[in-house]
Amino acid sequence: MPVEMDLAWQEEIKRDYPYQFPPHFTFECCSGWAALLREMCRRVDLALEPEDREHFKWSQIKEKFGTLRAYNNGPDVVEDVIDWAEAASEKTCELCGRAGRLKRKGWHAVRCEEHRDS
Repeated sequence: MPVEMDLAWQEEIKRDYPYQFPPHFTFECCSGWAALLREMCRRVDLALEPEDREHFKWSQIKEKFGTLRAYNNGPDVVEDVIDWAEAASEKTCELCGRAGRLKRKGWHAVRCEEHRDS
């Protein structure tokens, strides 16, 4: 599925947590996960020690096999946050953010009832 052209939600998250993102970083998922990704970044911010923040960066955040995948260079404490976010993505429609289920019909995607055929 192509990534949406409206990137305003991405810019807002990167603006709120600038140290977490390298220049020209792009999320490789749709806007339905925007609130989930914002919460993931907030939890990472709380979990990191101040000295870890200056070195922390996301290398990739994307959808893979229907659920969230997030890669970084941070300490192990970040993995607990990622585990939470990946589990939450299994129940969150990537298109709108409402409750959804993982669908496997030739492709993998988490969709709500309204978007089940999208």
